[in-house]
Amino acid sequence: MGRKSRKRDEISSHEREQAIQNALTDVQNHKYTSVAAAARAYGLPRATLAHRHRHYTQSRVVAHRNQQSLTPAEEEALADWITRLDAQGLSPSHRAIVKMALCIWHSRNDGSIPYIGVNWVTAFLNRHPDLKTSHTRTLERKRLLATSRPVIVDWFRDYAELLRTNI
Repeated sequence: MGRKSRKRDEISSHEREQAIQNALTDVQNHKYTSVAAAARAYGLPRATLAHRHRHYTQSRVVAHRNQQSLTPAEEEALADWITRLDAQGLSPSHRAIVKMALCIWHSRNDGSIPYIGVNWVTAFLNRHPDLKTSHTRTLERKRLLATSRPVIVDWFRDYAELLRTNI
């Protein structure tokens, strides 16, 4: 007989990591008397939780941090940039995200060439689950309608009125 294949976890790695952190917190706060009891309660492998509890292993995020092109602070700045653009209705493309990542990297480093791989944006978005990508048309209908002359004239009229009432 061959090895039994495991079903792929139905939860994301981010959710699994959150479950591990919650289980470790509960063990430290004495909610569970043992690591095995916490592992059972959270549906986690006992060995995984025991190794983390004894600091034999680290999370993938921590273990691979030194292999990433950007530091966590730089990635946070990039995520904030994406969020600000998205709030304005100007969601950046993957190519724009890579260009901004390279700009951030070059502001910190001189000379060497960074390696931003083909799947870097996908991995970046997986590390930041609050961000999501969307495929947009060249010019969305809503944006087109919002830039018509009557709409712009009305906006400036309302803006001028607001300035008069507040001054």
